[in-house]
Amino acid sequence: MNRSLKHSEGMCLRPILAVLAAVIGLLTLGSAHARKASSPLARLSSKDSILVAKEDGRILYRKNEAEKRTPASALKILTGLAAIHHFGESYRFQTSFYQDNDHNLKVKGYGDPLLVSEVWREIGDALAARVVDCGLIVVDDTYFSEEIVIPGVGSSTNPYDAPTGALCANFNTVFFKRDKAGRILSAERQTPITPLALKEIKRLGYRCITRNYRCPLGEIDLIAKERDSLVFVEIKTRRGRTTGYAKEAITSRKRRQMSKVALAYMKSNNCWDVKSRFDVVVISLKGGKKEIEVIQNAFDLAY
Repeated sequence: MNRSLKHSEGMCLRPILAVLAAVIGLLTLGSAHARKASSPLARLSSKDSILVAKEDGRILYRKNEAEKRTPASALKILTGLAAIHHFGESYRFQTSFYQDNDHNLKVKGYGDPLLVSEVWREIGDALAARVVDCGLIVVDDTYFSEEIVIPGVGSSTNPYDAPTGALCANFNTVFFKRDKAGRILSAERQTPITPLALKEIKRLGYRCITRNYRCPLGEIDLIAKERDSLVFVEIKTRRGRTTGYAKEAITSRKRRQMSKVALAYMKSNNCWDVKSRFDVVVISLKGGKKEIEVIQNAFDLAY
């Protein structure tokens, strides 16, 4: 007989209604006082877009509504409404824990987005009170397809570009820093850095100078030093792909953009006399395993 424990303290959708009501209320209130400088709507610039309408379609307020924008976190409002429509206001994400006859602990995820360190500690305490003998720990993230593609997701090292999954910890991200001695530490007191993450960071052999470097010409995921070379790194994360993808991961347009950004960085930091190169790192996630491919000198300076 298998024993099971279901964790259902995941994200509840009901609070989203309160957030949406507050946002709409703020916008409606602002539309009645749009002429006052203190109104939030009065502070909208030419780079902002907004359209507020009632259920009957009557427009309450509009500004630059036809302009194309990058929705960013504003898309969470639509995502929240879609979730409420399909799942209901009281839906809870579940994570199931089973123990088989050999005392192996099996963990099956169903997409809970809020399995952060604090929640995992609570789960560990609950399991410790119920599980007397534990063999292997088996994790199951097959509830989501390996080939899932989310429109708009990029390949940067930003947390919002982390690959999704049915069973994730801390949003599938690792937040780390270096101390004065150069040691890699967790940047969150409640989240000890795992040996696996530490091994992967060190295995790349890079000393990070800056992440997500931006200038008017574009962005580079990582700028680092590797021995005596300045390295401009493009990081790609893919699900269900095997190694070998790195050779075709960077388009000619991307190579030209990275070259321009690299030259701009070297000019602004007066490091023309330093050896430099472009590397591509591809992390492939397949069948619960990670494969890392690093291509040094992946391409030459492009114009």
